[in-house]
Amino acid sequence: LIMTDQQRGDCLGIDPCAPDVLQTPNLDWIARTGTHFRRGYAECPSCIPARRSLMTGTAPAANGMVGFQGAPWEPAHTLPGELSAAGYQTQLIGKLHLHPVRKRFGFDHMLLADATRGKENDYVDWLRFQHGRSEMHPGMIHGISSNGWVGRPHTLPEEQMHTFWCVDRAMEFIQKRDPSAPFFLKVSLIDPHPPLTPPQVYYDRYINRDLPEPVVGDWAPEFEGPERGLDPNASTMRLNKYDMQCARAAYYGMVNFIDDQIGRLYQFARGELSNALIIFTADHGEMLGDHNLFRKTWPYEASTRIPFVIRAPKSWGYPEETVCTSPVGLQDIMPTVLDAAGLDIPETCTGKSLLPVMRGETGKVRDVLHGEH
Repeated sequence: LIMTDQQRGDCLGIDPCAPDVLQTPNLDWIARTGTHFRRGYAECPSCIPARRSLMTGTAPAANGMVGFQGAPWEPAHTLPGELSAAGYQTQLIGKLHLHPVRKRFGFDHMLLADATRGKENDYVDWLRFQHGRSEMHPGMIHGISSNGWVGRPHTLPEEQMHTFWCVDRAMEFIQKRDPSAPFFLKVSLIDPHPPLTPPQVYYDRYINRDLPEPVVGDWAPEFEGPERGLDPNASTMRLNKYDMQCARAAYYGMVNFIDDQIGRLYQFARGELSNALIIFTADHGEMLGDHNLFRKTWPYEASTRIPFVIRAPKSWGYPEETVCTSPVGLQDIMPTVLDAAGLDIPETCTGKSLLPVMRGETGKVRDVLHGEH
């Protein structure tokens, strides 16, 4: 299970709505050789509630989190917990963003990195050691807000960035895992969540390209023109053309960087991953200036629609190049994985197994998906 943070559903090159300039060849290949769920959604589009739905196979109202809160949580069943009880070796690498911090929620082991700053963070500890710095924010020395719209290249080399660190640790896990047990690995990336700071080469790839402008409905918040003096964390605004170009170039560059790193992981572990069920998704999207808005939580496609791709091993005989255009959600991932593993799906799950869609037996698991925030 590979999960990004704040990636729009149209930010896969294979998506019909994707910008022509966006390069995601590895994810496009996974989608084309599996099932691309083009109407995948975050039922509650912000970090913690979205991750609750994924971890427990439950709708927001069912798990009690219909907005952004950092409350302690004791779910009866979790995806890694069910798999661990069945004999799987379960590992988290990267962002979990649940409370209390360091609670494993069923994972046998975690390398936890919920952000590029702060304590209780294995990536930050590693980065501080690399640079000999003592402050808690060595990944934020560029000064760009972690919830803002400013785009620029990162100060770190790409091999020291969070995405690269996660993929390195995933490679090490696959190399050293218990060969006598099946495994469940969740690689959870912070990118392309702000700060919008890709490696220099990825920023350069997009900054001078003809990028699509934001879509702004005639019902959206109105502004007489571009504004100055904005809070770098503001979520309702109208940027000037160049500031928007910088934000979008940085965002697309981060998505491109993620794709290359997923390619690196697959090249390293082709044998293992060819025999694995691979799921790629995100916790929610990013408005990126659409309707004069940034960030998430909004009830619009840019905020709620997410990349949602599942590839089964070839040995299963599932059809390839399958496209599903009916709504699915993060609550469907746990039932799908447990079904694929031949395990019982807990009665607490409100999500549906997507294997019948992947096998071509049906085109949908529901007519309507309810979302709220």
